[in-house]
Amino acid sequence: MDYLTQSYAERQAQLEAAKAAFFASGGRAVKLAGFTYKPLPFRRHPEPAQKIPKGVQHAPGNSVQKSVQP
Repeated sequence: MDYLTQSYAERQAQLEAAKAAFFASGGRAVKLAGFTYKPLPFRRHPEPAQKIPKGVQHAPGNSVQKSVQP
């Protein structure tokens, strides 16, 4: 038997002894009410802004004008 298997067997024996002592002292297992997992709502991200091509600048107002290169 290798070390890990032996260590596991010893730990399992300790747990069984603790469980037996718990039930012998009047302890009892109770089943608690569970819950239903409800995932977070889907996040809606804004649409990406339209990219402005090189050489185009925003003028005051809503219109877009090409810049003049000398």
